[in-house]
Amino acid sequence: MGKDTVHKFNDEESLSDFINGSSFVVVNFTSRESIQTNQINSTFTELSKKHPYVRFIQLDKDEMSKTFREWEVSKIPTFMFINTTDETRNHTCMNSDDLIKEVEAFSEEASGKDKWSIMKSAGNQYTQLT
Repeated sequence: MGKDTVHKFNDEESLSDFINGSSFVVVNFTSRESIQTNQINSTFTELSKKHPYVRFIQLDKDEMSKTFREWEVSKIPTFMFINTTDETRNHTCMNSDDLIKEVEAFSEEASGKDKWSIMKSAGNQYTQLT
């Protein structure tokens, strides 16, 4: 297993530079206020250790509220899969198993093994942002 590679930002310029310098990025939109995100954040961190072709970012609602508004994130947790050569996909999910499947499929595309397809999330639980 590799090193934890979850990057955290507190300003939009650094975030933008990081994303522009990356081909495959998964963004975890989270909030310290949300109890539901603790388990999925742990899964997200573990996935960052296993998938070297994907860059992982975690953004907190309180630190990056402008980005949350601009990117129209209204539910926690939301995961944004950014492929700079393709379109961006958003998934709101609470199920760690769903997140694992989605990241593994995205990582296959990043490593050139397979074309990533949108996977539907089975979980419907979320925290509505206020």
